[in-house]
Amino acid sequence: MSNGQVLAYLRVSSTGQNLDRQETITEGADRVFREKASAKTRDRPVLAELLGYAREGDTVRVWSIDRLGRNLRDLLAIVEELTAKGVTVQFEKDNLTYSPDSDTRPMDRLMFHMLSIFAEFERSLIDERRREGIAAAKAAGKRGHRAPALTPQQAEDACLRHAQGVPVARIAREAGVSRNTIYKALREAPGAVRLGATAVATEGETGFDGPAPRNSLL
Repeated sequence: MSNGQVLAYLRVSSTGQNLDRQETITEGADRVFREKASAKTRDRPVLAELLGYAREGDTVRVWSIDRLGRNLRDLLAIVEELTAKGVTVQFEKDNLTYSPDSDTRPMDRLMFHMLSIFAEFERSLIDERRREGIAAAKAAGKRGHRAPALTPQQAEDACLRHAQGVPVARIAREAGVSRNTIYKALREAPGAVRLGATAVATEGETGFDGPAPRNSLL
C-alpha cells in the first residue's frame, strides 16, 4: 500500500452554499482543502494549493467530477497533472479512480471522459438558462408599466405646496423624485394650465433651457 497522504478537496461555487454534503470524503483524510469558487476556470487559489502540495503516493479525494471542474479541458489537465506526479484521484460519488500511468482501468477512463463531457454540457445549459432569464427579465421590464412615482395623495400635496410657493426642487428632493415628476403632477392636477411641454417652475428652477414658464395653477 502507498504511504502517501489522503487529501480531500471540497468545492462549492459561492459563499451562499455549504460543503456539508461533501464532508464524508474528509473521514480519515490527512489534509482537507475547502474552496468556495466557481469551476468555470482552474485558476482557483485552494486548487492551486492542492496541486502544489500533492506528492507521489498521495490520494486526492473529490466528491464528484464536477467539484473538480466543469470544463473538459481543465478537468483532463488537472487529473493528468496529478497522475503525472504519481497521485491517485478518487471521485467518491462517481465511484471512479484515476491512477497514475496505466494503472487506471479502461472503463474508468471511459467513464471519466463521459462524465466530464456531461459536466461541461450541464455548465453550458446553466449558462444558457441564465442568459435567457436575464433577457426575459429585461424584456418584461420594457413591456411592463412603471409604478407611479407619486401616489395620488403625494401628487395633491405637491400641488398644494407649489401653490404655497415652495420651490419645485425642494418638493422633488423631499419626495425623493425628479423635478420632472413634480412638473408632471402639476400639469395633471385639476385646474392646472398646460404651458407647452413643461408645467410651472419657479424662477431659476426650470429643467430646460430658456425662460421659466409662468405659474401653471389658477
